[in-house]
Amino acid sequence: MLKEQIVEHKKNIRNNESESVKRNHELRKLRLTKEANVNLKEENKSLKENLTSLKKENFCKRLRRKQKKLEKKKRKIIEKNKALNRENSGLNARIRAIELDFAKKKE
Repeated sequence: MLKEQIVEHKKNIRNNESESVKRNHELRKLRLTKEANVNLKEENKSLKENLTSLKKENFCKRLRRKQKKLEKKKRKIIEKNKALNRENSGLNARIRAIELDFAKKKE
């Protein structure tokens, strides 16, 4: 009877140790999972910041390209405007000459 109790007791000890090992293993897994989660959250935050930064850079690049195009168009318009002003000055001079000629003929 005593021998059976000892055998049963040893068996219980082994079972308890086995369960303890399992529990420790599960706890270790949970800890690692939590750490991995924290690391992933930090990495995700960093990636979001990088993405935001890249979006800003791309936006600025597009904006600069558009500004260059607009400046080019502006220069063309200014050149056309200057040409029209020269043409207009010439026409105004002709009109004045015609008006003077007409005034002389009236006299």
